[in-house]
Amino acid sequence: MFKIKIMITVVAALLLTACTAVDSPPIPLPSASTSGLTLNNLISSQNINVSEPLSLNGLAAIAVFTNPDLKVLRASLGVADSQVFAAGLFPDPTFSLGFDVPLNGTGLVTALSVGLGIDFNALAHRPSALRAARANYEKVYYDIAWAEWLTGEQARLLGARVFHLRGIKALTTQLRYYTDNELAQSLLAVSHGDLSPTSLEARRLAATDAADRDRSAELQLRDAELKLNRLLGIDPAETLFVAALNHPLQTLPSVQALFVNAEDARVDLAAIRANYLVALATIDAAQLGAYPLPALGINMARDTGKLKTLGPSISFALPLWNRGRGDIAVAQANQAQLRAEYSARLEQVRADIAAAWTALDISRKQRADIRHEITPLISQADATDRAAERGDLSLSIAYSSRMTLLDKQIVEATLALAVSEFEIALEISTGQPLEAIR
Repeated sequence: MFKIKIMITVVAALLLTACTAVDSPPIPLPSASTSGLTLNNLISSQNINVSEPLSLNGLAAIAVFTNPDLKVLRASLGVADSQVFAAGLFPDPTFSLGFDVPLNGTGLVTALSVGLGIDFNALAHRPSALRAARANYEKVYYDIAWAEWLTGEQARLLGARVFHLRGIKALTTQLRYYTDNELAQSLLAVSHGDLSPTSLEARRLAATDAADRDRSAELQLRDAELKLNRLLGIDPAETLFVAALNHPLQTLPSVQALFVNAEDARVDLAAIRANYLVALATIDAAQLGAYPLPALGINMARDTGKLKTLGPSISFALPLWNRGRGDIAVAQANQAQLRAEYSARLEQVRADIAAAWTALDISRKQRADIRHEITPLISQADATDRAAERGDLSLSIAYSSRMTLLDKQIVEATLALAVSEFEIALEISTGQPLEAIR
């Protein structure tokens, strides 16, 4: 009886130790800040000079470090790392203790049974589970890298949009100024009887159109600025200045050359390949179900008549009907799905590259054409301005010449924005900067 009490005490102590080992104080959720990330906070956390205009690459670097969604994704890497750690642990042995107290009879003692065992089935699954966990870690790593790439490119896209839209807004403001002045001059001329009232309608329509274009440009600019701040995780009230843009390549590689580069460079494709390794490890684990992997143990017992016994035990599932075929079928179907997904992703990449390449090529040609049209208009507008100052031409003619130039310049600035956007779209499709492609 004394030995039984000692064993019960030891088991109870082990259970209590396990309970205290997993007990930990709860970590509270972070509280909301009174304002978002400011530029001063950004300067203190990173070696960045925000007093000067930021390049697109600088905006991308900031976004990778400060974007809130990326912080959440990077936390998932810790989960995947913990899963690798968990998969590499060896299974704990099992311990069992039981006793039976006789309720009648004389000269009897309490029956006692003790068992110690190890599950070889869990041991056999450990290598495949560890391979699957490591492949999953690699997949999560690639997923995060791809998300960082997309976030950086989105920051570059929004930065380019902000830069061009600020230029477009300056031009639409000038156009609105000239149309309003021309309308005011025309109204004054009509009141003096120097101009027919029927000619006012065209000038009113021009002023209304210029005002609409100016308000639309202002709305687009503010929307791009707010989206850029949100992507960078900084307060909406902060203002960022973007440096002048450089177009990376004048001559683009062929679509096929870009596709070949993309197949190696795009980390989302690497993530699918890593996930395919997870599926292979899952199949290997499922195939173990076809074998009768045992759980071995050793048992010691004493019956109520004080007869003591000692001997091994073995238990295993008989692979008669199931044999892991269900798990194998699911794993193989998942593997086939990943193959189809990889093939579909490759074709999508090819189509995206072709679409971005074509759009970029057309936008470049259109911009070149409009710039050829602008060159003579600049000298013409300057000449009419000088003539109007001398009194050789009316102010209305000078305004009309300047408005024609501004209208073309707005079109050219809009095409410049399209060129920048399609360049970044092509970079996203290829998975690397265009200047890095040879």
